[in-house]
Amino acid sequence: MRTHRATAEFMALHSQLGGLSDSEIAARQITPQEIRAHCTAEDCWVSYRGIVYNLTPYLSYHPAGTSPIEDYYGYDITAVATSVHGFVPVAEIIRPLAIGTLDGTPLIPPEKRLKTETGSLRRRT
Repeated sequence: MRTHRATAEFMALHSQLGGLSDSEIAARQITPQEIRAHCTAEDCWVSYRGIVYNLTPYLSYHPAGTSPIEDYYGYDITAVATSVHGFVPVAEIIRPLAIGTLDGTPLIPPEKRLKTETGSLRRRT
């Protein structure tokens, strides 16, 4: 797997931490409303494929910077991560940041438009 330099650096730093065990993640149920309360660059939670992550430590390592992902802070990122990063092992990269399991229906950000030619995301106007 070829990995962006910033992502590889993040993975090297955080793989040493290990994070929570699968049973610890399963034991902590987090509601979509609780995730929404963590929607800033200083405190950013997201859900991805039913797992909740504290993405805050990763933000400065995101290869495209924070601008394309800011509107997703506090929301479910499954659809956008799959469409933009279908070739990237997202769950593997952010695994050390897992903090719990989603308890409820994922919250999707306000309607978005994917600009496929650049991979950037914009609010629908």
